[in-house]
Amino acid sequence: GLERVLAMGRAYVDFAASSPLQFELLARFEATEVSTTDADSNHFACLAAGAQVHALLTDALEVGIRDGSVARSAGSPNTIALALWAMTHGTIQVASMKRAVLSQHAVTPAALVEQTLRMAAISLRRGE
Repeated sequence: GLERVLAMGRAYVDFAASSPLQFELLARFEATEVSTTDADSNHFACLAAGAQVHALLTDALEVGIRDGSVARSAGSPNTIALALWAMTHGTIQVASMKRAVLSQHAVTPAALVEQTLRMAAISLRRGE
């Protein structure tokens, strides 16, 4: 459960590092509001793909709750998945676009990412 969740977070970070242009496009796409979307459009296909990733993360959290690696008190797997996505996405953006600030504080982008994932793991284990 929890290890799968963390692996997904690392995969997202790796995707952003290896495909920065695609990550930027994804970030911009996710910022658009869609009230009605044609089921045959690329926009709909992207939303559907995002929903599949969300379902994978939610499933990993549910497995973690069942196997005890994620505390039941951590919250709803659906909401946790969205919070983890938001936290990881923001960390990726800071790590890539705010390197001068990180350097000023003697923190590498990799250290920031690892700290974020560590904090997420601690929170999910404790459920607090």
